[in-house]
Amino acid sequence: MSHTFNFGKHLVGDPFSGTVYELTDSVHTEAGNPIRGFRVSPVVFDDNKWVYIGPLEFNIQTGQTPDVPLFDGNNQPRPAQAMLRWSKDAGRTWSNTYTLSLGFQGEYEKRVIKPMMGRARKLVVELSWSDPVGIAIAEAFLEGEPEVA
Repeated sequence: MSHTFNFGKHLVGDPFSGTVYELTDSVHTEAGNPIRGFRVSPVVFDDNKWVYIGPLEFNIQTGQTPDVPLFDGNNQPRPAQAMLRWSKDAGRTWSNTYTLSLGFQGEYEKRVIKPMMGRARKLVVELSWSDPVGIAIAEAFLEGEPEVA
């Protein structure tokens, strides 16, 4: 991969094909192909104590305009989505994937929440996405309550 700033543009080169692309914040694909992004948390709880986990909320940019229209399996418009999964044993095993809506275009106040998540000793959370929209994650909020012995 190579990079140059010329003609007022950031240009990057593919070393295998020789193709030159413009790097920009407004395009969220790589040569038309999806880009998979993800973030993984550190282990959230310590002292190896059981904690009941309430809602998990992401403070994330929502309501963005996708580069291409998004459709579900029935060819109906759908909002941009992120995929959530978690581990309750510090990353040894993982949950199934849970889909979170990032809102339709213009839904800037959409809240991205996963309700009750059970209990865990060593929680790790993974959020991933591949829809062609800008993603900016500011923070995440998690409510937990220690188990009373």
